[in-house]
Amino acid sequence: MIRLVTYFISAMVVVLFWVVTNVMMPQVDGLKSAFHRQLQNPPGTELDVGVLADFRWTHFCVFAGHTIKPEAEHIMGTEWPFFWMTMLQEEDHRVVFLNGREVVATFDRTSVEGIMFLQSDECWPRQAASLRVVDADIPNTNRTEHRFLIGPSS
Repeated sequence: MIRLVTYFISAMVVVLFWVVTNVMMPQVDGLKSAFHRQLQNPPGTELDVGVLADFRWTHFCVFAGHTIKPEAEHIMGTEWPFFWMTMLQEEDHRVVFLNGREVVATFDRTSVEGIMFLQSDECWPRQAASLRVVDADIPNTNRTEHRFLIGPSS
């Protein structure tokens, strides 16, 4: 009986964790896949984040998987009002859109899905939030992959 109660409590914790991390955070349908599709473009392709993220926002932020909540809050200049879980891999990313000091959209990108960004732990104002597809070396391999370089082209 005790084992059954323990399993039930464990299951409830998992469900609660899923609700907190996936339902409570503001997400925009198709946003993550829109970014992913753009990585299929050839190197040199430039994209305006405002076209991909067609909603009200003022800043676009990218955080590495190892970033802890206080660091992210300092970079964003606002409190993160949701559960913050530090991801397992440094190559993982959390993408956050702010409208002023309010978090209006977010998504996580794991290294299993492919690394998306070359930079992290930084926020860019909307007018500087452009992406350029570049080829980047994959550490410890002889391969390159398409990644996003963030910021205005030079």
